Formats: sequence, structure tokens, C-alpha cells
Amino acid sequence: MNATLALPDEEFVAAFEASAPPEGFPHRAHVRLAWLYVSRFGPAEGAERVVDGIRRLAHADGADHKFDERLTLAWVTRIAEAAERSPVEDFAVFLELNPELLDSKLLGLPAGR
Repeated sequence: MNATLALPDEEFVAAFEASAPPEGFPHRAHVRLAWLYVSRFGPAEGAERVVDGIRRLAHADGADHKFDERLTLAWVTRIAEAAERSPVEDFAVFLELNPELLDSKLLGLPAGR
């Protein structure tokens, strides 16, 4: 498993906010982050924090060209809707209830976008 994903929630968020995930930031990490932020701050503030943080992370990785604000907001919206339907406190349970969120092509975009 990716070392970033193995971190406890607080350490995971801290590593992300420092733009220093220990082993990259795969799609599952993006979903986890959005779920954590939406759960903690609500859909609007959670989305703002996700967008700002992913933009910052992309910049730190020299990958500004990979960041797409509209795509990020679409994902956060989808995750927020799932969180509202499935109000649980455990990310693994959340994914069991919403496994489609692990499909990075869910929004009909090419892989890697």
C-alpha cells in the first residue's frame, strides 16, 4: 500500500497540507482528502480547501499543468454527495458504500486527468 494512504487521518492531512506526502498522492488519496475535508468543514469550505491544497501540491511537484480546478470541484461535489448519502466516520466503510469513487474515469475523463 502507498505510504501516504497508510498514515492516520491527522498525519495524512498534515503531510498533504505541507505538500509533502511521503509516497505520492494517488487517486485514492484525493478521494480520502476530499472526504475528510467535506466531513470536517462542509461541502463549500471543504471544496475550497481541497482546491487550494491540490493546486499547491501540484505546484510543489512542478506539475501545475496537471491541476484542473473544474475537475477537482466536480470530484469534490461527487464525494460530498456520497458523504451526505453515506454519513460514516470511517473512510474504508465510506469506500465500501461508494466503490465507484475509486474509478478515476468516473467523470468520463481520460485517465490521468
